[in-house]
Amino acid sequence: VLDLGENISETVTGLSALQAYSVTVAGYDTGTGRLSFSESVRATPQNAPFTFAANPAGLTLNGGGSGVVNLQLTSTVDPYPDWIFLDIAELPEGFDFALSTDIVTPTVTGVQASLTITPSDLLPSGLYTVTVEAASSGDVKQVKLPVTVQEPSFELRANQTALNLRQGGSVQVEIDAAYSNGEQDFIEVDVDSAPAGLDWSFSADGFNPGQKVTLVLTATENLLPGDYQVTLVGTDYVQEKLLTLPLQVSGFDLIAFQPSPGAQSDPLWDFDHWNTRPGDEVQFYALLDGANWPDPVSISVDPAFQVEDLLVELSQVSASVSQSVTATVTVLPAARPGRHEIPLVA
Repeated sequence: VLDLGENISETVTGLSALQAYSVTVAGYDTGTGRLSFSESVRATPQNAPFTFAANPAGLTLNGGGSGVVNLQLTSTVDPYPDWIFLDIAELPEGFDFALSTDIVTPTVTGVQASLTITPSDLLPSGLYTVTVEAASSGDVKQVKLPVTVQEPSFELRANQTALNLRQGGSVQVEIDAAYSNGEQDFIEVDVDSAPAGLDWSFSADGFNPGQKVTLVLTATENLLPGDYQVTLVGTDYVQEKLLTLPLQVSGFDLIAFQPSPGAQSDPLWDFDHWNTRPGDEVQFYALLDGANWPDPVSISVDPAFQVEDLLVELSQVSASVSQSVTATVTVLPAARPGRHEIPLVA
């Protein structure tokens, strides 16, 4: 009730944002019984303003690890007339998240909610985007969080960068791994490729971080001297990594042959064609074949050799790999017919 010339005001609450409303005021004069109406006033309430931000603005995480982002909501309206609902609008496959709360009421000083993001340890390295949404009465704001994922990884290591092995011998090498990006898995190791004639064994199938295995390589008689490669493979059942080690096998052998009968002929390698007669003198060559053998090799006739039939003289008592020794054989007059073998020892 008001008298002529007076003003009155009324505050209306509970209106929905962005909804158009029309207001008409009716007045009734109790003295005359007259009823009159004001002009219609149309208005649309706006959303209460708020800001939405994240700190930090992005994350770098190891696969399987977690990171926390603080979501900051601030408003210039005090008190804020509504709730704000938080949600994840876009979450890449392989990610998990947890919000400390999904409903907040912002203040002029700001209110925070924490978001924990966890990428799977199976995700490949790369840049991903997590989109967080804040909504209030139809007003929706988004924050896009770039998340750099570093896939847990490892590289096989050996305590020797190159291996040296003599024929018939063995060599040991310790194998472990250099870990990166939070890798903590068991690493299984095996030999991926190796030369024929090389045997190997591991002290264990694999190792955990901080552990190692011992690989034993053994050269059998079938492994010829030369330069080779041994490739190892390690797996955490997600990735496979290779480690290639150069292997140098040293050794030697004696190869006997008879000089060629003519200038245009090849040497005689076939024992069945080595013929002579009593009283003759003939020469044979013993080639010291091999590789990676740095020391001189002593060469002699086996002391157990019987000299009743043949007299053997060597041109030298030692030789290096790729050199040959001449064996001068004199067939004694009383030599028995038949096949005779001269054993040389290197």
